[in-house]
Amino acid sequence: MSTICAVTQSSSALLLDPRHLRGPVIRDIRKSVELLDLRSCVLSGLSQPRKAIPSLLLWDEQGLENFNEWTRCPHYYPKSKEIEILETCNDKIAAAMPHKSSIVELGCGNLHKTSVILSALAKQKKEVHYYALDVSQSALLNNLQALQEEFKCFPKISISGLLGTYDDCVDWISNNDATLHALPVTFLWVGNSVANLSKSEASNLMAGFRQACSVARIDCRFLVSADACADEGKLTKAYNPESGSSRTFLRHGLNHVNRLFNTDLFDGATWNCTVEYDREENEVLAFYFPVIDVTFPIDDTGSVTVHQGEHIFFFRSGKWNQEQMGTVARQSGFQVSRVWRDLDEEYGFYFLTP
Repeated sequence: MSTICAVTQSSSALLLDPRHLRGPVIRDIRKSVELLDLRSCVLSGLSQPRKAIPSLLLWDEQGLENFNEWTRCPHYYPKSKEIEILETCNDKIAAAMPHKSSIVELGCGNLHKTSVILSALAKQKKEVHYYALDVSQSALLNNLQALQEEFKCFPKISISGLLGTYDDCVDWISNNDATLHALPVTFLWVGNSVANLSKSEASNLMAGFRQACSVARIDCRFLVSADACADEGKLTKAYNPESGSSRTFLRHGLNHVNRLFNTDLFDGATWNCTVEYDREENEVLAFYFPVIDVTFPIDDTGSVTVHQGEHIFFFRSGKWNQEQMGTVARQSGFQVSRVWRDLDEEYGFYFLTP
């Protein structure tokens, strides 16, 4: 069994040293030990005319378990679409990557899809330094240990973790001369995670990574998966806020707010969740709303009232087609050079190059 050691506060500290231990290397790249002041973000979002709270509330350890359970639901089609593409096109995807490179995965998940890609790269005898970026130390430790065990007989595949946010990773690349071994880097962004941001946010983030790599004098590209489903019936079943594992996942943000503020104002009897499909932007949008007026204290002297039926935005899942993905890529300084699709052309893997 691999030894697990505690997180240090140094932005470049090694949590595990492979010279002495057999566990994965995890670097704490956080600019602050607190990844994000969620309390302040919630208070700020509730104080705005168009209220919103951070989607990161969904992605704590329990939220990740909820999401994994949701992906096993038969109505959750994105998982099967991604697996279909990877099983059919993994050799072609691997062939598009350099012979010797780094891969940085933006959000590690359970790494099943990562395993397929790394297996194809190992089959082609390519040398890869793989880094999984995530805000959850426990997710990194558990998932990377399993991945490292799977590839222990492939010396050309090295596996590490990065503890931090997207912004932390941009900063780490820009300010660390030894970052990524000065090899070409592919940013792996799968699970339609790119479309949890708005189109402008996604473009700005990719542009930030491109600029960081330019400062570090390394070439970069993106391998992004994006959902293009426009079947509203399928979307309604997949993102059902009323029942099943989708309901558990979507309502978890309410539970998280209660824990953050040690309150019961966001209880299930007072709050509902609704999902809307924006046909113009091709996006599924999720909102919380109370069934009665709810007054929430924001400091020692003030409060904010959320009125009955008033929507609070908390989650987006874009269903961007190839034209929209092309626009997102161009605005970040990239272009779509290769696309791999499922048979129904509802899902795609996009290889983006400068």
